[in-house]
Amino acid sequence: MAVAQMLAQRYPQFFKPWQTRVDELSDDAVCEIVERVPEERISKVGRRFILAFLAGSRKLLNNPI
Repeated sequence: MAVAQMLAQRYPQFFKPWQTRVDELSDDAVCEIVERVPEERISKVGRRFILAFLAGSRKLLNNPI
C-alpha cells in the first residue's frame, strides 16, 4: 500500500484511472468475485480475511495520504 500511495502522489495522472476503476467496484461485485473461488481452494475464514483485506486496501487506495 505504501508503494501505491507513493505512486498516487508522484504520478497522479497515471494512478487516477486505476483509482477510479477500483472505486467503481461495488462491495457486492468484490464479494461475488471472491465467492467464485472453489471451496477446495479457500476456507470460510480465508474468504472473510480476503474480503476484509480487500475492503481495507480499496479504502486506502481511494484515500491516499
